[in-house]
Amino acid sequence: MSTPCKESDEYFSDWQEYRRLRRNTLLVWLGYIPAVGFLAMVGQWLTHTFILGFISAGAYMVWFAMTGAQWTQFSCPRCGEYFGSRGALRLGPLARKCMHCGLPKWQCDGVD
Repeated sequence: MSTPCKESDEYFSDWQEYRRLRRNTLLVWLGYIPAVGFLAMVGQWLTHTFILGFISAGAYMVWFAMTGAQWTQFSCPRCGEYFGSRGALRLGPLARKCMHCGLPKWQCDGVD
């Protein structure tokens, strides 16, 4: 990405969506220990068991899997295919360019 994107650029909103998906996945991942720990303590205080902690841990894992899947299945702004996967090769968020059309990550216009 040589120059920052402007709102008038062709793929600006698509890269904003990518940033939103990445941020959501990171926040869910970082919030796991504090949230589940807090709910486990509340459950222990209210019911004298850790069942609430186990239920919240399972729900949080499902939530993390869902947000992570949305992030890794981001569609390329140019060709509409999954940005980081092609056939058996799956780079997901680590891909620097689209595996199908070669659009570099963060490029805001359709010109190579």
